[in-house]
Amino acid sequence: MFNLLSAGLYRLRKSRLLWCGTLILMGWSAIVCVEFWKNFLADYGEALDGVSFMDSLFAVLPAAILIFAVFVSIFLGTEYGDGTIRNKITAGHTRIQIYLSQCIVSAAACLTVYLATLGISALLGFLLLGKTDMPPTAILLYCVTGALMCIADAALFTLITMTAGNKAAGAVICLLTAFFLEIGASAVYEPLSQEEYYYQPKAVYEAMQGNSGTSVVVMGGDTPAEEENGMVKLPNPLYISGPKRKVFEFLLDCNPAGQAVQLGNLELERPLHVVVYDLTGIAVSCAAGMLLFRKKNLK
Repeated sequence: MFNLLSAGLYRLRKSRLLWCGTLILMGWSAIVCVEFWKNFLADYGEALDGVSFMDSLFAVLPAAILIFAVFVSIFLGTEYGDGTIRNKITAGHTRIQIYLSQCIVSAAACLTVYLATLGISALLGFLLLGKTDMPPTAILLYCVTGALMCIADAALFTLITMTAGNKAAGAVICLLTAFFLEIGASAVYEPLSQEEYYYQPKAVYEAMQGNSGTSVVVMGGDTPAEEENGMVKLPNPLYISGPKRKVFEFLLDCNPAGQAVQLGNLELERPLHVVVYDLTGIAVSCAAGMLLFRKKNLK
């Protein structure tokens, strides 16, 4: 097992694909930080009191999932084409050892990209946007959650690649999976981000209701609407509540892309749930991968 890990990490250090993907994501992070700083200055002038480096720290995490999918599928898939997998088995290594070593190497690669991106975002963000008032424990929780998300991605893409048995097929399936996760996260996050209430000018509301001559505005049933400075508080029909909201929250939290969206927007409301889902996903992906790989016919 140690020899497998040593060889995998050595190959990882020599991988141009890894360092190319890391540089691309670091460059993207730098651009996001600069653009965030420029946009904030354009809106609020020179005062940076309402912003900090945390606002841009995780902004590129959703895109990182695509980088992970490409790297893991090509890096691991190459070993099938080169016959390295068969050579490892011939050398006396068990399939479980081979699979676990591949999974660990993939996780190390994803964490390398994540930490490098986090480093450039934190450094440049601190210089441009300043420090944050967020407690250190909260910052650490966000960083650890992001790391677990990366490991969960690595475990999932390792499962796909090692069971596909072909570099091209593995790459296509991994990319499609990543896009599916991104689309699913967007579809779930959008309705969840709706506010429960919205405000409308009282005059406009009364005109629309045909009650411009009345002084009492009704929000629904017999409940009077709240009025604040001439604005009427109304229920948002797009807001999701009840059991349906719990289902949407579960779909967002268990999806690595949904976690990335929450981290990017600093809206990680259920961190314990996310950690449990990540650990469960890692365990399930590894267990399923080892089971399928043990039965796979290596050509």
